[in-house]
Amino acid sequence: MRTVVIIGTGPTAIYTLRSLVRQPRPLTLLLLEAGPQAGVGTPYDPRRNTVEMLANIASVELPPVVETLLAFMRRRPDDTLSAWGLDRGRLGERDFYPRVALGAYFAEQLALLRDEALAAGHDLRVHTNTRVKDVVPIETSIRIVAERDGAPWSCACDKLVIATGHLSVEYPHKALTTLDDDVKNVAILGSSLSAIDLATAMASQRGLFAGARYQAFPEAPPLRITMMSRGGRLPEADFFCPLPTTPADGFAEADVLRLVDASPPGRVLDAVFAAFADMLAASDPDYAEGIGLAGLDADSFADAYFAERDGADPFAWARRNLEEVRRNAKTQHVIAWRYAILRSHEAFAACVPALDEDEMRRFDMGLKRVFVDNYAAVPPRSVERLLALREAGVLHLEKLDPEYRVEREAQGGRVISGGGAAAFDCIFDATGQEAAPDEAFPFPTLRALLFANRDLGDDPGGRAIRVDETFRLVDGPNSMRNVWCCSLPFLLDERPFIQGLTSCAAIGQETAEAILDDFRVGPEPVDVTLGELIAQVAETSPVLMTDGLVLLAPAPQPAKA
Repeated sequence: MRTVVIIGTGPTAIYTLRSLVRQPRPLTLLLLEAGPQAGVGTPYDPRRNTVEMLANIASVELPPVVETLLAFMRRRPDDTLSAWGLDRGRLGERDFYPRVALGAYFAEQLALLRDEALAAGHDLRVHTNTRVKDVVPIETSIRIVAERDGAPWSCACDKLVIATGHLSVEYPHKALTTLDDDVKNVAILGSSLSAIDLATAMASQRGLFAGARYQAFPEAPPLRITMMSRGGRLPEADFFCPLPTTPADGFAEADVLRLVDASPPGRVLDAVFAAFADMLAASDPDYAEGIGLAGLDADSFADAYFAERDGADPFAWARRNLEEVRRNAKTQHVIAWRYAILRSHEAFAACVPALDEDEMRRFDMGLKRVFVDNYAAVPPRSVERLLALREAGVLHLEKLDPEYRVEREAQGGRVISGGGAAAFDCIFDATGQEAAPDEAFPFPTLRALLFANRDLGDDPGGRAIRVDETFRLVDGPNSMRNVWCCSLPFLLDERPFIQGLTSCAAIGQETAEAILDDFRVGPEPVDVTLGELIAQVAETSPVLMTDGLVLLAPAPQPAKA
């Protein structure tokens, strides 16, 4: 049987596995998990999260694996629901659940997939405590070098999926929220859901949330939490809209790609924004007139989008927004402009690979902030908790200078911004996962091959980790066609909006279909043998050989005079 190895067992790996096991050809499937528990995924790991930390996706939005999230929740015993702070009678498809509940969901879905796989004749094994150290492509196969339970271990496979998920970041991690009694003044960098979760988890150690109120324990040390961000604003509450979303009329991905093809270099962003503005104006003419959309461009739209909110007290705005969201949920009223932006962000992202350096800078500074603010709306209960902490005098919000810096000390540190400095007992970074540089790719041999391919190709100064539309690593002199990179941090540069679970499902399906297509068609003919390839480049590039691996390094450059 053909062998497929998946590194990682989080949501992307599970969605990939779902498509692989639901086809008739028997496969050997091997999942490798670095931690002690398979299936939970880093953002939903019970070792890293408390029950106060909420996921911002509801069951109606989450692509089901074997069953829906709501069906899973309804099968939980009462004591489990109670431990998660949930009431069986109030479970619904649009409710938001703790991250640990989603971790339990994915872990159980992996177990159910394993039963499906074995019944269908697949050989499926899941190895925990198995940390992959290296990936070595050897002609038509791939060697995996790892440590399993602390001992050397290796295997070989026909196809490899790298689904390692988030890199190791400071937050979320529930151990960080365990505060010593002498910790009274805390800074949190960021104001997104991760920051809110961190604030509520810490506050829960020294008090109790009861509905819309927070009451500190009488004997608890005082606590002051300051969330700090460059925008100086709070996220808005998740709003009612039809789900799942459908592409906006006239602004689907195919429409954006046509604009990309028709636009000269350096003019792509403006052309796509013009089409986006037309769609937004048609969706909500009153909103378009209110912000002066006809006079805005790709650079000024973000300022107009945030203007009214930035002119108000952020907590007063949050309270009005929460009331509006709850009112609209009861009446199922849709705010047209919000829904239009939500429906268009993934289509807009299709133009990102075609943006030049200046356009990319402009996109990051403007429109990207709008789309992220829109789709990263947080559970209404999270906003309610923010307001409760504010009313109790615990929570504060500060706007940071764009050039702020943090000076950490053995205990606490200082945040320096705008010519002033503030000292804190603890400083936590909750700014989230950023795009990872090529140098952070964790598998040294595969990384060296990727760099060699880049330097021997048409873009020696560009990205080394590049994937095609199925997330297969782009080919070069060193063949990568049997390796798929689905690790989100290394995809964010060209796919800035793929961090959600719906994206994990789409990535998993695309990857699995490409693997199965390969198995149906068979291996591609080799145009040039390895020996011939070595001969072609030997005069200009050194060739390193190790364990059957051919690594083509760029030719040495002449020394400068």
